[in-house]
Amino acid sequence: MKKRPVFKNSGKHYRLSDDVTERNSKLIQRLSDHELIESAWYYNGRVFGKTVSDGNRIKFDLYDDIDQKVRSRRRRSER
Repeated sequence: MKKRPVFKNSGKHYRLSDDVTERNSKLIQRLSDHELIESAWYYNGRVFGKTVSDGNRIKFDLYDDIDQKVRSRRRRSER
């Protein structure tokens, strides 16, 4: 992605995108379907979700328990 300006100025039309693994794609789908998560996305090799309640952005790993991670983040922000 660092070479994007070179491609942009070459006069040719290229489209660059991240290669999301099947596991990360399934994680994004699980997050999107979850009632505590407003939106989910992939950025720079990581999966993030935005909470409905307070709009916090949380980084998720493949085997995270979504409920537990959102609750622990909420408790931390209340302190």
